[in-house]
Amino acid sequence: MCKNWSKDSWKEIMTTLGVDTLCRTLSGWNNLASSVGQSLEEAFIHAIEAGFIPTGSTLPPQRELSKSLAVGRGTLQAALKNLENRGYLEIVQGSGARVRSARARSSYHGSGRLFSLTNAPAPYIDLTSGALPASPVMSRMGLPKIPEISDYLETDGYFPAGIPVLRHKIAEYLSSQGIPTEANQILVTNGAQQATMLSTRMTLSRGESVLVEDPTYRGALEIFAVRGVQTIALSRDTQGISPSELANKSKYSRVLYCQTSVHNPTGLVTGTRRRTQLAEISKANNLTVIEDCCSFDLTKSVSPAGTLAPMLRPDQLIQVGTLSKLFWGGLRIGWLRSTPETIRLLSECRKTEDLATPVIDQLLAAQLLDRAHEALEQRRRQLRKQYESVSECIFEAFPEWKIHQWAGGTTLWIDTGGKSSMLIAKAREAGVALSGGPTFSPTNSYETFIKFPIWRDIDTVKSALQRIREVC
Repeated sequence: MCKNWSKDSWKEIMTTLGVDTLCRTLSGWNNLASSVGQSLEEAFIHAIEAGFIPTGSTLPPQRELSKSLAVGRGTLQAALKNLENRGYLEIVQGSGARVRSARARSSYHGSGRLFSLTNAPAPYIDLTSGALPASPVMSRMGLPKIPEISDYLETDGYFPAGIPVLRHKIAEYLSSQGIPTEANQILVTNGAQQATMLSTRMTLSRGESVLVEDPTYRGALEIFAVRGVQTIALSRDTQGISPSELANKSKYSRVLYCQTSVHNPTGLVTGTRRRTQLAEISKANNLTVIEDCCSFDLTKSVSPAGTLAPMLRPDQLIQVGTLSKLFWGGLRIGWLRSTPETIRLLSECRKTEDLATPVIDQLLAAQLLDRAHEALEQRRRQLRKQYESVSECIFEAFPEWKIHQWAGGTTLWIDTGGKSSMLIAKAREAGVALSGGPTFSPTNSYETFIKFPIWRDIDTVKSALQRIREVC
């Protein structure tokens, strides 16, 4: 049963801006290159002109905002007053500040969860992303000649589902990792984010609801927000999604978005018994399942994590994956796996916004997949080593922090024991950017948690932790 949304309901969403959303949008505002007030003022202008703070939005109360940003009330008031003088805000006594700039684009209604995925200012140590640098396999290959390109120059270059050779090689790789796959079950995308967007567009309409884990991948939450899809949170324990909650809440949605392999951000893996329970409930309620498998192979062990592929009817399941974690984030190659019929429908859905992934990128990816197993072993060794080293550094700097069990992925899920928004604000003052737990929660929960990348070099990690320790 989906909630009915009126025009007034959507207007309320567009004009109400929570403090967590605004702080995420302004993440990294204090670049240390100018005064605090000026930096804050310019950050507001950038966010308004970029459309991240829509026209008509009302800002949170100043007391609440100054506390979350860790700036004085006087500094905040002065910055907001300057913004009013420059035509960006309207401040009404007793009603707060409202965005009035005609420059803002009201078509963007995201939640600011991906705002940190930009180049951080030079003095900053950016610990907000778990994206890995290029693997040694990628680095050694450099920019190879691609003689196969000549075979495609006589075509129009548009392959909405992907070029055949890459679809075959992705299918071979998945099959070798325990997910039997044929080439016609694969659609090649421009990264996993596009893959998630496509699967969302095809399965959900604006105003409908999707079942999601709490916490979950922040990129998916941003897609749901932009698409106007409501989220229904499902609690997790160390074994995965609560089966009872999934069973009870399945009547409110026909789509489940989940990660039963390596989970982002917690780094946990759903056990086989729990995964079987979730599959049985999904089948009983005829749920369409979008399973994010982006890190399924980046495990602490020598084997990939299990997925829902062998447990669900093929027509129930759409799996999302990427080559970016295995090789490099700059290689924007993702994939969707489902039935051939679903892949055909997804290909048609894709054409309305993006005709195809560049052929040259796909040919490079096909070459890299010839060395996928070498790259995978390198990644696993790197992550295991970094996990031990980074965990030790964190324990030495903050023995009171609790690092949760890690089974794979590129980040640690840490309970700091205190409100993460305050920690993030203090870290920002010290030139360190962190991601707080509410960023990954559909209910803005996990206020004491942060996500911490494990791939950064140890000297950088030590420097960041020392900076944070000095201001806490």
